[in-house]
Amino acid sequence: MIGKVLYGHLQGCVELNPFLAEYNGKMAIHNQEAPADTDPLWGPGSQYGRIIIELNMTDDPERGIAGSLNVHYYCEKTEQYPEDVEPVIRPLIDGYFFRSENITFSADWKTSTYFTTPEEKIVGVSLTYNLIAYPKQATMAPDPIALINTWSSTELSELLDKQLYVIGSDHVPEVFKPDDDHPAIYWRVTGIAKCNWIPDTWAASWQTTSLRGHILTPGNDDASFFIARVIDNVLTNKSRLINDDMSMFVDRNNRINMSADPQRVGQITINGTYGIPNIQPDVPKMNNISMDPNV
Repeated sequence: MIGKVLYGHLQGCVELNPFLAEYNGKMAIHNQEAPADTDPLWGPGSQYGRIIIELNMTDDPERGIAGSLNVHYYCEKTEQYPEDVEPVIRPLIDGYFFRSENITFSADWKTSTYFTTPEEKIVGVSLTYNLIAYPKQATMAPDPIALINTWSSTELSELLDKQLYVIGSDHVPEVFKPDDDHPAIYWRVTGIAKCNWIPDTWAASWQTTSLRGHILTPGNDDASFFIARVIDNVLTNKSRLINDDMSMFVDRNNRINMSADPQRVGQITINGTYGIPNIQPDVPKMNNISMDPNV
């Protein structure tokens, strides 16, 4: 899962090199537990400092999964000082997003706790981060999420003159950190209902899907509000989004709530209305029809 992605990210952080021992030719960073001190893959000298990554995952009613990340740093008492290392480790993870397969997690620092082992020879610090999941949304065709993700990646990015990280699309890197120049946005489905303003026809049934947008510009609420206003104004004026697979009305009952938590709730709701073709069942053909002239 994201443990492998996080491990690769930290191995690429050269800032950690002065504080870590060597294991198997790399910095001593380990998932869940460290190898024994007698392991021959340890480099010359001390087996400290070292980092152990610990993931704790649980069910989440809205996102399916959530959890926490603990990053434990251990060092010898007189060789390194955890107080010096904590400010180096913390920003290497805080605010970052990590993508693995069909899910992305954000990591937000929560606490740092210093400790001493019972033998008082090893000291360290444990950094705890909250993990919030952003699952890739998959709906049946016609797919409103795919449509609005594509629009966000192309037209919205051009309007803002910024390259957006569209979480859940196939074009975001494994590790990224949103900022003013590269905001992130995540769309998810929060409800599906029968359309109440377009009647069904023999050709199609109409439904409305509520799409919640999470605009992520850490530390800059003004930038998030600007992006939300652009989305609302453009979609209201545009009226519809269209691609090869579907056409979706996006100009009714859209809402912005800037007091909402951008990560957990989302600040903008777009109601997308579209038709679902009514596929007529195949009627079996009659073969070998004959007429009896005597009847």
